[in-house]
Amino acid sequence: MSYKDFAEDFRSGRTGSVFFFYGRENLLIRWAINAVINKYVTTEYRDLNVLQLDESADMENVVSSAMTYSMFPGKRVILVRNLPVLHRKGKEKSAEDDAARKQLERLAGEQPDSSIIIFYLDSMYSGSGKLNAAGKALAKKCSAYEMGAISPAELKQFISKRLRAADKLITTKDMDYLVSVTGYFNKESTVTLDEIEKNLEKLTGAEDGQRISRELIDEMMTGDEERFVFSMIDALGRKDKRTAFQLILNNLEKAESKSDENKIAISLTGLLTSQLEMMYDSLELSERGMTPKEMAKELGANEYRLSKAYQAARGYGRKRIKNLLIQVYDIDQQFKTGRMESSLALELFAASI
Repeated sequence: MSYKDFAEDFRSGRTGSVFFFYGRENLLIRWAINAVINKYVTTEYRDLNVLQLDESADMENVVSSAMTYSMFPGKRVILVRNLPVLHRKGKEKSAEDDAARKQLERLAGEQPDSSIIIFYLDSMYSGSGKLNAAGKALAKKCSAYEMGAISPAELKQFISKRLRAADKLITTKDMDYLVSVTGYFNKESTVTLDEIEKNLEKLTGAEDGQRISRELIDEMMTGDEERFVFSMIDALGRKDKRTAFQLILNNLEKAESKSDENKIAISLTGLLTSQLEMMYDSLELSERGMTPKEMAKELGANEYRLSKAYQAARGYGRKRIKNLLIQVYDIDQQFKTGRMESSLALELFAASI
């Protein structure tokens, strides 16, 4: 069940005293935990009635804590974070895991009235939503909710709420653009609400006026890698060797060692290859009558990156893109065969355009 199911069940009083939260969104997990704490613990006694146990806790500690009544008004809330038995898999499992699993099931089945128990897994252990055997067994016995990805409409609400809190305005069209730039709905995306929230803080903090513009979104919501590849594609399109060379040098100068320099060069080559391939594919899909939005869906790409790629591709033409791809593929082969250092090969590429 999702975060919306939790909200409805919690509001209607259909939850028990043992909870299990897991999934991709740590922000939603924290929100659910705070909702439970706020219901059962007053602010005055929060430090005394909320107990946090981490992955170093064993089941005996968890059970004894759960069965202990509070000496202060309200219930105790026991938070159990990343309990190993709930995320260990395969060869990681220990000999004690089977016994711990049985204790977990028994505890969840009995639903103690002494405490509220919240088991939760950070996204690093449950981001895919797939639980191990112990996790599945616990989920069947208690109030369990997967805090997974939210819908496009919900993401817009999430963003709108934070923009309103910062007294900012955005048009409907620019909101759609902002959602696409986040990359949240890209195929196999790992972007989380925590990351989007941090970027929104940068976005709202960078503008003195009320309106959030598309230009500001471009400036604040795209990372260094995106800025490099867009600038590089623009320089290649103008055959501006000087700018292309300087862009590469600016990135290579961040390296602290020769090894780091080569790693950066390999990463830059990969970004460049990916964008050129997207440009080539966008022209083919355009011939099939697809819009940039449809192309992005077909390729599982960020709509913002796809739109930039398609815009550049129309100026390049398929033949030039193909020739550039052959060059960067050759650079990659030189890296792998050791015929040339990656950083030097990339510099020579910029000089040859």
